[in-house]
Amino acid sequence: MRLNHFNMLLGTLVTLAAFVTSFLIHGLFIRPGLMSEVRDQQLMEVKALKAGMNFFSQPLSTFSHDYGVWDEMVDFIQSPDPEFIESNLYDDAFVAAGMDGAFLFDTNGKLVWGYQGVPGLLPDSLDSQPAWIGPVLPDAKTVSTESASTRRGIIRYGSRVMFFSNSNVLPSNGHGKVIGSFMVVRLINVSLTDMLKELTLVESSLSLANPRLHGRLPVLEDPIHIDEVAQSHQWLVKDVFGAPALVMTVQHHKSDIPSFISRESILIFATFMVVVLLGSVPLSLFVLTPLGNINRVLVKMTTRGRLTKINQSFFIDELHRLTGSFNQLAEMLERHQNYLESLSFKDPLTGIANRRGLEAFASRAHQEWLDGKGALGFLMVDVDEFKQYNDTQGHTAGDKALISVAQTLLIECRRRGELVTRFGGEEFCVVVHGDDTLQMERLAERMLHRVRELAITHPSGQFGHVTISVGGVLFEHYDPQFADTSWQDMLVMADKQLYLAKSEGRNRVCVRVMQAARLMKTVG
Repeated sequence: MRLNHFNMLLGTLVTLAAFVTSFLIHGLFIRPGLMSEVRDQQLMEVKALKAGMNFFSQPLSTFSHDYGVWDEMVDFIQSPDPEFIESNLYDDAFVAAGMDGAFLFDTNGKLVWGYQGVPGLLPDSLDSQPAWIGPVLPDAKTVSTESASTRRGIIRYGSRVMFFSNSNVLPSNGHGKVIGSFMVVRLINVSLTDMLKELTLVESSLSLANPRLHGRLPVLEDPIHIDEVAQSHQWLVKDVFGAPALVMTVQHHKSDIPSFISRESILIFATFMVVVLLGSVPLSLFVLTPLGNINRVLVKMTTRGRLTKINQSFFIDELHRLTGSFNQLAEMLERHQNYLESLSFKDPLTGIANRRGLEAFASRAHQEWLDGKGALGFLMVDVDEFKQYNDTQGHTAGDKALISVAQTLLIECRRRGELVTRFGGEEFCVVVHGDDTLQMERLAERMLHRVRELAITHPSGQFGHVTISVGGVLFEHYDPQFADTSWQDMLVMADKQLYLAKSEGRNRVCVRVMQAARLMKTVG
């Protein structure tokens, strides 16, 4: 064989080997990763839609609970009064809250009162519908608990599908004889579908389910899993009775299935040829080194458990576009994550932080205090005689009063290291991580005076207007004497001071300042 023929044959064999190897690498390693990326993105879109459905149904639970756990509602079921309907159950209240229907039942399922923004939302009589007892209306076991409970989910009745929430009707303290239930419903219609798209940024549609046509579809409530990448997927949404209610069709943003013959596989082949002809230097400079940098970023991201952008520019266009796509996906996921986390830390009525927000902030502030950074204090704030205010002025006025008090406290707690949270009911908790205890005492006095200045009329109250009582405990700079004192212990001490302020006549501040080896009590 002549040398030139051998070179041609060797070149052909090397080219063929490079060609086969490049496509094997693409088919066995790169393509599955790309498929997994598309599948994971499609799965994330479906999960976002499921979370969006839960988000839109959550306000119904709060609404039905507020109306159900109410002394005046108990009295109304026992003795219906038209004046109560005019002052508390007027249609505009439910329209403003986005409710399409509201219903009041006794424990037998008999309708006591009802409002329907759209006729024919429910059957005329539920006491003859035993299947509704338990999933929708409280059953005998639930009634016997004599405590507040709520059932919520989706109901399909005829051609209408709606969110519902049904809460037990019992006294305002949340314990006592259950004498009925209060239910609100919200239709799942085109406007709700549009809001779901705006919330999740995912193109989707909802349609009525046909049991014969859609019975084999995967159920949205089941553990969500996508086996095959497709342009769209359909999921079955069942109602509380286990019957098919809706079909959710998801149009995915990214659905292209990577082919075996692609730009990536051709790039790998060309790279192999360059490696054979020019050596390993270009491969190391333009492929291996960038991939190593990307890998380090991804490893750091998985180790820290936090999304991280790849802030680098690469010579190879495909790598540059790959990192650009990854950064866009990371930004989208981070926005969704931040949005969902903000909901979990926020009180839905007042808009301030909730108990979960308190725990996160207090834990961090306590650790910094243990590290010797500043003073730490907890102020428990209680709206005086709030139950009487609710009973005489109504729950709507009570909610407005709570919102006004919360916003007033929030304005006063505007410095860094101060957080006001809703602790529960009419109680608030303020965490103060500052420079000294005098600043904290002044904050408590300012909050007391600012609430007085609101001048919210309280006819049955001791002072004629809404006031607060403040109890607090303030710790100066950390001392080993307080090594075993947790922030939960501080909260208990502050609550005792609140009880002291209440027992001494309300509308006052009672603060306990803790110092190493001595104790000073200040009452305002």
